[in-house]
Amino acid sequence: MHPDEPRPDIAAAAEDLAVPGPAGTLALLDRHVRDDEIVVCLAAGETASGRGLLALTNERLVFAAGSSVETLPLSRVDDVTWNGLLVGVVTIRQGEARMTVKAVGKADGRRFAEAAKAALG
Repeated sequence: MHPDEPRPDIAAAAEDLAVPGPAGTLALLDRHVRDDEIVVCLAAGETASGRGLLALTNERLVFAAGSSVETLPLSRVDDVTWNGLLVGVVTIRQGEARMTVKAVGKADGRRFAEAAKAALG
């Protein structure tokens, strides 16, 4: 693997993206996902941190944007939903708290929410 290429699981998830994330976000994600984690699904979107990539791993949700990374263990997530037409919002619910990732393309948002729901059981 070339040093500038993301690891295979991230590259495979990125190939499924209908709307790619901003330049540099795959590398940022690659640096913050542990070796024992597997990236299952990605969706490009926007939070207060900026435009970035939302990642579902086998252990947590990760949002990488610019130089910041936010994480939330799956064990603390109650629900993940998609709402929108062509572009919409992925909402991650943790008790009464909510994290919203806006400006997510329909195909990616739906796929992400379905994969996250499956991971949550």
